[in-house]
Amino acid sequence: MASELFSPLPLRSGQVLGNRIAKAAMEENMAGDGQLPDGQLLSLYRHWATGGAGLLITGNVMVHAEALTGPAGVVLDDAVPLEPFTEWARAGKSGGGAIWMQINHPGRQIQADMP
Repeated sequence: MASELFSPLPLRSGQVLGNRIAKAAMEENMAGDGQLPDGQLLSLYRHWATGGAGLLITGNVMVHAEALTGPAGVVLDDAVPLEPFTEWARAGKSGGGAIWMQINHPGRQIQADMP
């Protein structure tokens, strides 16, 4: 029913999503310099956020710079600054919805030309 689609969704964690519309995780492969979120990725998430989804799930965010699923992957490990990720979160929440990060480590399933 349409009324349920646009109604808030309380989660067991206590978080409440504004509606039941979510953008699924996609591997954007749009990391900027240093494998960090940059203006291009922020702009994309701001655009999606203004669409009214209750939840945006990011594309893969790698937990190690040498474990990538492909080129231009975003990396969040202990060697990177957090400010670009704070800005990314702000962009994703700019439309009033929530943003969740999909963290990833590809294990042995990487492209042959990756480190």
